[in-house]
This record gives sequence, structure tokens and C-alpha cells, in this order.
Amino acid sequence: MANVNSSSDQPVAMFKPFSWLSADAQYLPLASFAAKTFDIAQGISLIMEMIEDTQLCEDEEGRSPMLSGGQCGVLQRMVIATADALQSEARHAMDWLDEYGVKYYAPKQATRRAPNQNDRENSASTPATIDPALAVPDHKPVTDALCRLGAAVGCGTKGREAIKAVLLQFGASKLADVHPSNYEKVLAACAEYSTAAAH
Repeated sequence: MANVNSSSDQPVAMFKPFSWLSADAQYLPLASFAAKTFDIAQGISLIMEMIEDTQLCEDEEGRSPMLSGGQCGVLQRMVIATADALQSEARHAMDWLDEYGVKYYAPKQATRRAPNQNDRENSASTPATIDPALAVPDHKPVTDALCRLGAAVGCGTKGREAIKAVLLQFGASKLADVHPSNYEKVLAACAEYSTAAAH
């Protein structure tokens, strides 16, 4: 009888969802939206090229269309629905930029208002500097809080489940999917969960 390998001999599956972004860049505000927009734009472009090719076949003899008229209609409705969903998410992103974007991205004024015309011209030609403290998203405190929560509840499965429970409150499975406007709420949820676990 052949020997059966024990479960300890089996390689541990380490599935990581594909992303166009580096691991660090995935935590930047709106990074998930940018990557999603890239994928959707590629898909819409391909679908429209297929529909166009099908329509061109009507004017060419001897070439069968790739799609039927009904299939073209299905794909066109999918493109419309997808574009509508993307527009809605873009609106949320724009609202976030209006309310919170300055905190992360606004450049500091390079100089005070110039006293004369020459100084104004020189000032206008000088690029504004970016304060690194403003340019870097403030996700590190949230990451640290989640790590502390996991350690407080218990290493291993219990810690991971605690972190997952907090993120699920915001409809996310990882911090990169949490909207930056909810970071303060995540910190509060971590503190509340840690307090409850301590009692």
C-alpha cells in the first residue's frame, strides 16, 4: 500500500490576489480605484472593438461575424452598467478628495505673496514643494492598531479573526479596501474590540 503523505508534508497555499500595484502602493488612498478603473477600461475597450468588428462584417462578404446581434446587445448593456457603477465610485472618490484630499496631497506654499511684479513672476515659476508628512497617506497608525489588536487577542487564528471582524464592519477583507475616510472609525473599532477582549 502506498504511503500517504501527512498534511504537514503538503505545501501551504499562499494565495495572493493579482494587483497591478506593488504591495506598498496598494495601501495608498484611491489605489484600489485606480487599479479597478484600469481593468474596467481595458475590458470596455476590448468589448467595443469586438462589437465594432461584428458591425464591419455586415459590409464585408465572406466573413462571418464574431457575435450575433443579440450578443452585441448583451455586451453593450454590460458596458453601460459597468460604466455607471464606475461613475458612482468615481463620485465617491471625488467627494473624498474634496473633503480629505488636501490633508494628504495639498502642497505647501513655497513663498508668501511676492511684494513686486518680478518676485511674483519668479514665485510663479518656482514649483511648490510637497510636505512629505502630508503627501504620505496616514495608514500606518491603522496598520499598527490592527497588528496590536491581533497580538492582544492572541497570535494565530484568533488574532486574524479579530482583525477580519474589524475590517468586515467596513465591508473589506484587507485594509487596502477600506476607504481612507473610514480610518478614524477603524481605529475606534480596534480600540473597542481590544477593550472587549480584555474583559
